[in-house]
Amino acid sequence: DQWAIGALFAEMLLGSPIFYGFDPANQLFTMFKVLGFPSRSQLSYLGSGYDQLVLPKGQMRATLRDKLPCLGEEGHDLLRRLLDWCPNSRISAAQALQHP
Repeated sequence: DQWAIGALFAEMLLGSPIFYGFDPANQLFTMFKVLGFPSRSQLSYLGSGYDQLVLPKGQMRATLRDKLPCLGEEGHDLLRRLLDWCPNSRISAAQALQHP
C-alpha cells in the first residue's frame, strides 16, 4: 500500500516513526498534527466509526514540512501524495516512479 511506502520513506529520513502514538487515539491525533485534519468525506476512508468523529472547527496546521525540512518541494509533494487520507486519491506506484 502506498500509505506504508510514504510512512517508511518519512521514517527513513527522520530515523524514527512519523506517526508515533502510545495508543490508537493518540496515534490518530499525531497523524492529524502531521497531515492536518481530513475532510468529512476522507474520514470515512479511515474505517468504521471514524466518520462519526467530532473534529474541532477549522483546520489544524499540518507540520509535515516542518518535520522534514531536508526534503525539497518535489520530495514533499511525493510524500504528501503517498500519505493522502483517501486511498483512491493516493499516487500509484507507477506514478510515484515517474514523479520528479
